[in-house]
Amino acid sequence: MSRLKLLDTAEARRFDLPPLLTRQQQAHLFTLPPDGLPQFRKPVTRIGFCLLWGYFWLTQKFFRAADFHPTDIDYVSQLFQSQPVDLADYSAQTAWEHQQLILNVLHIRPFEAYRDTFTQLVYGLFEQPLLPRKVLEESRQHLIQQRVEVPSYDVFLRIITDQYNRYGRRLSGQLEQHLTGEHRQLWSNSFKPIRPMNGPYCRHSKRSVRSNSRRRSRPA
Repeated sequence: MSRLKLLDTAEARRFDLPPLLTRQQQAHLFTLPPDGLPQFRKPVTRIGFCLLWGYFWLTQKFFRAADFHPTDIDYVSQLFQSQPVDLADYSAQTAWEHQQLILNVLHIRPFEAYRDTFTQLVYGLFEQPLLPRKVLEESRQHLIQQRVEVPSYDVFLRIITDQYNRYGRRLSGQLEQHLTGEHRQLWSNSFKPIRPMNGPYCRHSKRSVRSNSRRRSRPA
């Protein structure tokens, strides 16, 4: 079965990484917590929250602490007049609690609360029709405009793949009502359902790459 690929490996990796910021952007995004937010006691907690806040303010997306850029960590450490910290001590549970706080303060809906609506939106984009990569771009912009948290690339990939297959099955059913036997076989060969590729960025397996390479190298 063929596999849907919205982005290449490098693009998919960048999709789930915090943006690279200029010094001016750092000064704008990474500030002391606004009034009304907790004044965290531990340096690692203060710095982790500040980085989450700044990245989310710019992208409407949360990132793993392990992926925070060292230059941003150093900048925020200086802001709080703190020695550099090890964000391995910024636990996943604490980060999750901070994410919920940020969503509430900024009045952004969590993605999971919007998943069903988003799924129907993606299906509707295929009806326009749009190519899968364009569906990714349009659906991401929709989330930003509707003030909904932007999820990971894998979430986009799985939902878009499922709705592509759903749309294809609907077209197949409609066409089969009107096609002759010969034409039905031609359509069946032209539409192949796809599935998300395994792994975090959905790479093709080495076996299929080697197989394709051998086929291309065979003499005519």
